[in-house]
Amino acid sequence: GVNMRGSGCSGGKFDYFEPRQAVDGKEAIEWLAQQDWSNGRIAMAGKSYPGITQLFVAAQQPKGLAAIVPGHVFADLYRDVPWPGGILNATFAAGWSAQRYEEGYANPPQWSLEQNDQQCLQNFVGHVPNAAFNPLVQGSQPQNNFDSEFYRIRSPFWFAEKIDVPTFLVQSWQDEQVGSRATHLIERLRPGLDWRMLVTNGNHG
Repeated sequence: GVNMRGSGCSGGKFDYFEPRQAVDGKEAIEWLAQQDWSNGRIAMAGKSYPGITQLFVAAQQPKGLAAIVPGHVFADLYRDVPWPGGILNATFAAGWSAQRYEEGYANPPQWSLEQNDQQCLQNFVGHVPNAAFNPLVQGSQPQNNFDSEFYRIRSPFWFAEKIDVPTFLVQSWQDEQVGSRATHLIERLRPGLDWRMLVTNGNHG
């Protein structure tokens, strides 16, 4: 597992789904593929944020990435999460954003305290700028009340055609957090891409 910049023990600020995160992921995959203990073929698997970021990373076409298994993802950030139907999703947006504040700024990782990991603790202290980049704070600004470049650079729908590795997408029809519109990603995948999709009843869990 890799901590996003500005989260856990990683340095930097956490600005959710900013393009730099995709570059970080590309660099991590290529580093892993070059290790002596690696066969050079890396797959990514995960759901929700660890699922969504796979789409961003795969669009960077890192050397060594062999396949992705993203689950419970969104396609169009504006329409799927903060503003479904043009109405502010205050309950989920506020709750999720509050959790990110607590995890990334208020409470350092417990094991870092137990192990006295000074580098981790130093990086954690450096997360102070995170508050200004909190999703709810940014999404509540008047200029972000409408579909804009702010959301488009954070929406896999607009760059899904760059994904060039086999993709197994897993979605839930009643997903209360990211919705089920990520099925729209299929129309954006490049012709000839090897892909499968599993869609089930059920929520984000």
